[in-house]
Order: sequence, then C-alpha cells, then structure tokens
Amino acid sequence: MSEDKALRLALAGKIAAGSPWRGAVEIVPRHEFLRGGYFERINGPGATAWSPVMPEDPPWLARCYDDDSLVTQIAGTIVPADIRGEILRSPTSSSTMPGLVVRMLDDLHVADGHRVLEIGTGTGYSTALLCHLLGDDLVTSVEVDADVASTARTALGRVGFHPHLVTGDGLTGHADGAPYDRTIATCGVTTVPYAWVGRSSAAESRS
Repeated sequence: MSEDKALRLALAGKIAAGSPWRGAVEIVPRHEFLRGGYFERINGPGATAWSPVMPEDPPWLARCYDDDSLVTQIAGTIVPADIRGEILRSPTSSSTMPGLVVRMLDDLHVADGHRVLEIGTGTGYSTALLCHLLGDDLVTSVEVDADVASTARTALGRVGFHPHLVTGDGLTGHADGAPYDRTIATCGVTTVPYAWVGRSSAAESRS
C-alpha cells in the first residue's frame, strides 16, 4: 500500500467513520490539491510568522493528511513558492481542515441526483469530494480569485474530476446553472445573500 493511500484511509477512519463521505475521503488524494505547498505557522512572541512547506520537504505529505487547515495563500497573492524564509502578512486562502469539510457535507444531506452549488472552490478538495459522490455534472463551484480558481481547476483535472467551475463573485450565485438542490459556502459571510436562496431549491448554506 502506498504511503498516501495509507494516510487517506487513516484520515477517513478518523473524521468520516459512519459518514456517507467516508469513501470519498478514502479515494480523493488531498495532497494533490496542495502540490503548490502550504504555509506553516511559526510559533513565537510577537506577530504571527509563516514559513513555506513544499512537496520536497519531509513533513509535507504527512501534514497534508492531518485534520488541520493549511494556509495556501498570504496577503491576497503570495503563495508558498514565492517565499524563502518567513513572512509576517495575514493568510487569505487555505485548505480547510478535512474534518470540518466532512461535517459541512454531512449537514447538506445530499442524495443521488442532487445538484450542488459550492461557493468558494479554494484548493478544490471539497469540490472533488462532491464530484466523487454525486458526479461532475451535478457540481458547480464558484471562486472569486482567478489564480486560486486556475490552480484548483488544474488539481481537479489531475485527479480526474471536471465539474462546472466558475470564476466570479460567489455572492451572486450562478444563475446559469440554477436551480440547485443544495448550496454550500466555504467563505465567510455576514448575511445569506438572497441569490443563494432565490436561485436554489431546498438550499442549505454553511459559512
């Protein structure tokens, strides 16, 4: 058994035991969505510092399968490959901890044939889980950051998934694909935009 498969199985047993998403977690390789590396927090006094971890670094693969959020972008544009050493700016994008992703997906109560709108593609990992369970044609995902969207598209294609990916403002939903049976948001919002409700049926939102 390959190391990454063993790590996937262990993660699935930890976060998705008894969940309909367990099979997806066992199959979808999270590390493929972190090929660009991630930032590790540097503990110390003063402002929070971040240091890049790349695939060639020994802890990379194992950390990809920890139940932990991993920062993938800082200050809106900076990715791990851009940095040598440490950076003190604030994170702006991450791969959400898998356990939280599974809990959110469990809360959707999806069924075969359901069409899902995802707001915030991010790395594409949660999009891939949706595709594995429902099929590519039933998944639409919207990402506002063009660079993040491009990276996610590449990663999804690399592992064999081809959902409807949209680069744009997720707060307006995606009318061309409506209606949806479920809506899930991986971005923070202060109110639920009417577009998410008005263009979905039986919509559920999580932020």
